[in-house]
Amino acid sequence: MPNRTSIIIGILVLVAIVGGVLLFGSGSKVTAPVVTEPTGTTQALVREPSNPQQPAVSASLSIGEAVITATDAGFSPSTLTVKRGTTVTFKNNSSMNVWPAANPHPIHTSYPEGGGCVGSAFDACRGLAPGESWSFTFNDVGTWGYHDHLHSRDKGTVIVQ
Repeated sequence: MPNRTSIIIGILVLVAIVGGVLLFGSGSKVTAPVVTEPTGTTQALVREPSNPQQPAVSASLSIGEAVITATDAGFSPSTLTVKRGTTVTFKNNSSMNVWPAANPHPIHTSYPEGGGCVGSAFDACRGLAPGESWSFTFNDVGTWGYHDHLHSRDKGTVIVQ
């Protein structure tokens, strides 16, 4: 049977490792304060401290409506967490047309709800001109990747809980 001192030291090392991961595991990201709006939505945005002009890279909302903005730099936030039944509006604030659609490119079939123009309801089915918006209600729980069909390098994720 192992020595009690060795077991205790092992447990302390494990606790220190887990504590370090929890404390420092978020890397260099800085989380902005949570903002509660009158509609009952809660939003948290994360930005890299080295570039305060960078679009937010993640956000989470609990109920209601959320907005993902298409910019010339891509989608902001690039990761959004929402509750089932939340309507997400994709707003085009870029200088070119954007076409939000479920992955994979170009067939848009990963979101299980049928419909749309190719096979998934999570598909704007056309390019949105600058200033235009398109909304989609996420009724299926899961992690749903999406992309701009016209500029497939621009991607994002909606996590539905």
